[in-house]
Formats: sequence, structure tokens, C-alpha cells
Amino acid sequence: MSKLLEALNNVKEQMNKASYSEARNLLDEAVEVHKRQLESTQDIVSVQCNDGNWNYDAYMHGLANGMLIVQSMFTDKAPVFLEAPEVWLESIPSNCKPSIASESNKPTV
Repeated sequence: MSKLLEALNNVKEQMNKASYSEARNLLDEAVEVHKRQLESTQDIVSVQCNDGNWNYDAYMHGLANGMLIVQSMFTDKAPVFLEAPEVWLESIPSNCKPSIASESNKPTV
């Protein structure tokens, strides 16, 4: 069980016992857990969506889009998916790879 669900179940138990101040404390704790999970998710998505990661190959592209789905579950917003580039970075010879590709397809996280 996730920490968030565990915290919410604790709130429910305290509410049933009419311990409203304890329930309020537990609810505040649940909100903090959710905030930390959201921050962690945003950090991870940001790294995966960096140029050179998401557009390296089809796997990394799918991983980035999957992470955008997870992030959307936390934010309750529709994900903005990354479109596949015309050329994957893995197919470019290492002596010809650009240091930074176009930022136009990078989502805001």
C-alpha cells in the first residue's frame, strides 16, 4: 500500500473514532506525502525529458511518454506527449552528434 493510501486510511480510522484533531494531523501528513511524491515525479520526468535522453532511441522515447502519463496522474492534467524525432540520436555517428538538439519538442514539466 502506498504511503498516501496508508495515511488516508489512518484519517478514516481517526474520523470513525471522532478524533478530529488527530484526523486533521493525519490528513496534513497525507498532503505532505503527496507533495513529496509529486516533486520526486517532476524531477524524474524532467531528467528523462532532457534532450539526449528522450530522443536517443524508441525505448527512451516511450519511457519519457510513460513518465508523462504518471506525472499527469499526480497533477490531474492531460499529458503532453513527445513526438518521435525524425532521426534517433543513437543512429547518428558519435563524431557527428549535436551537443544539444532542438528544444521545440520538449514538454514543460
